[in-house]
Amino acid sequence: MRNKKILMVVYSYFPQDVRPRREAEALINAGYEVDMICLKLPDQNKFEETCGVNTYRVNLSKSRSSRRKYIFLYASFFIRSFFLLNRLFIKNRYAVIHVHNMPDFLVFLSMIPKIFGAKVILDLHDPTPEMLMTKFAEERDSRLTKILKWQEKVSIRFAHKIITTNKSFLDKFISRGCPSDKINIVMNSPQGSIFNNRSNSKEKSDKNKYVVMYHGIIIKRYGFEELLNAVNLLKDKIPGLELRIYGTGEDMSLFLELVQKLNLEKIVKYFGQVPIEKIVEIIPECNVGIIPNRLTPFTKINLPTRIFEYLHLNRPVVVPRTQGIKDYFDESSIFYFNAGDAENLANVIFDVYSNPTKTLDVVNKGNQIYQNYSWELQSKNLIKIYDELLN
Repeated sequence: MRNKKILMVVYSYFPQDVRPRREAEALINAGYEVDMICLKLPDQNKFEETCGVNTYRVNLSKSRSSRRKYIFLYASFFIRSFFLLNRLFIKNRYAVIHVHNMPDFLVFLSMIPKIFGAKVILDLHDPTPEMLMTKFAEERDSRLTKILKWQEKVSIRFAHKIITTNKSFLDKFISRGCPSDKINIVMNSPQGSIFNNRSNSKEKSDKNKYVVMYHGIIIKRYGFEELLNAVNLLKDKIPGLELRIYGTGEDMSLFLELVQKLNLEKIVKYFGQVPIEKIVEIIPECNVGIIPNRLTPFTKINLPTRIFEYLHLNRPVVVPRTQGIKDYFDESSIFYFNAGDAENLANVIFDVYSNPTKTLDVVNKGNQIYQNYSWELQSKNLIKIYDELLN
């Protein structure tokens, strides 16, 4: 009988990180056994079975701070996970070690299992050079960027198979030397078992309010300043306007200060971090979702999963006009605004509000595109990759 034991490694929390979760559940449904090594939140157990996954947690927490802190935490996680992974491999003899980035070099945790015949998958959620160029304002030819591109290259070379999340990412990795026959796309799409399992009590938004919604990380490069300024421009144009924010981030204090500075306390409602199961109930209460990203090396090629989440629940979504999104959506199938332009963002939101017939048509076209990339189809791509790799 073919060995169908899988070990995943992710420098994140499980089951909170939705990509490892949806991939693990898809593999379990296909008959694989999945274990997971991940970080530990203060209220989590070091070991438990959750979502059908044997979860082993390393007693570390993420920190969004300095480069030195990142390096220390990455190194600590690598060292602790190395001994845990090899102990588990001796016990379970996994067929595949599936490593999620960031960082890319976590793939080398599997060096001993690879020697003994295990296959290695590197799941590149994001391109590390572009992500850290954006975070630390690095130049494309800086020493750090060159190091990151080098470690990406050797990590890709070490793995048997590469998975990434969208066409722009795939093109980027191939342009930096990844063989085209080694890399496949498994997109981040809403998991049907979660997004179809919701109550019908909140299908309609409050008719006395016009709810604009943002959910995600609260940091400047994701455009909360432009979003708040756009809402400020619209507060006297759209009756009952309300902005609902879900999430947290390192620029939380700046966000709250700007809310006060613009006198938007009665319009902006902040709800903190909520799990994906709650987001499923919240989106139907909104009239439009906003992804207000600024233009950065990363956001230019990123395809935010939140687009599909809004479209899955038949809500319009306003997005920046970037290559990563234009790879999938044309001007008639989604609402684009000029990234970094609060006035243009306000105009697009007002267009969504003022033209319900047009809005419905755009949502329907967007939803048709999304159906081509649903998780039901993406999970089949994942299982096909595994079956081909092991056969």
